[in-house]
Amino acid sequence: MATIPSGQKFHTVPAGVQTVERGSALANSQREIYTMQDVIDTVSQNVSANPSVIDLKVTSGTAVTGTTNTTISQNILIPANTFTSAGGALEFMARYQKTGTAANYSSTVYINTSNTLTGANALAWFSSNPNTLIQGIRTARISANTLTVYPANTTALSDYAATSTAQTSVAFDPTVDNYLLFAVQLNDGTDSALVQMARAVKYE
Repeated sequence: MATIPSGQKFHTVPAGVQTVERGSALANSQREIYTMQDVIDTVSQNVSANPSVIDLKVTSGTAVTGTTNTTISQNILIPANTFTSAGGALEFMARYQKTGTAANYSSTVYINTSNTLTGANALAWFSSNPNTLIQGIRTARISANTLTVYPANTTALSDYAATSTAQTSVAFDPTVDNYLLFAVQLNDGTDSALVQMARAVKYE
């Protein structure tokens, strides 16, 4: 891979045009031939924190009703090796929708290495109120196999906030599958709630 110096100038020719240097040795020493792949490689190695969508769910998740237990409505798989050992940032958001007006409900997010709440770690508690529509977002830091995020036991729609509560810190192994679990807990089982939309974005 050739790295293109920042001061270089360009003119382009089709791939079939002969580019053999036919000038003097002095003139030839001042010319270099680069391809578009060289341009791509040069740009790519100088771009950091390039975001990429891990998954976007726009189909509604499973409706939760008839129970007051915390229940998964939607999940997003973070495949093994999505993040390298160097770590990065994980942004996740979700929109929750409730029908019924019997009581409050909680909108939460967990992480686990399997698609179950058993053994899962809490990552976010967006809200606990009777509002029919709740949308929240978090950005977690991943470093040294540890994920840190705005305190999961503090309700907030966004982590653009100040708090005296310690960050939530959980183990994160990037070499295995990890699941973001978007869950609902109804205060009254006669209500119904689900996750309408969820998204996870990687910055690395």
